[in-house]
Amino acid sequence: MATLFSFNVGDRGMASVVRMDNGDPVHISVRGSGVIVRHSRLGFFGAKLYESTSYDDAASTAKDLHGLYCSQLTPPGMNEPVLMAFTKAVLHCSTLAEIMDILNTTDEETALEISPATG
Repeated sequence: MATLFSFNVGDRGMASVVRMDNGDPVHISVRGSGVIVRHSRLGFFGAKLYESTSYDDAASTAKDLHGLYCSQLTPPGMNEPVLMAFTKAVLHCSTLAEIMDILNTTDEETALEISPATG
């Protein structure tokens, strides 16, 4: 199972680092402009696994993610709902492909639910 390596909640934004089963680091960054989830050994550089287009999109995806997982894997000090939801979702994954599937599928399903019906 993936493990939480570190997290930071500050004035400029929030972030967490999760280590996957094979040791791959996954960085989750939450800012006013949205959320970026990356696979990277160097922090801000590396392959994007997920990127929201706005903070509203990120919050909507976080709400969907929160409903997917019942168990609380995040530490008590992590109180920011968007960071907590994305971190908890990544902690439930065992591979990078699974992270991409969960985060991007949740985002697409949300878009489908709120788009107007065509007829």
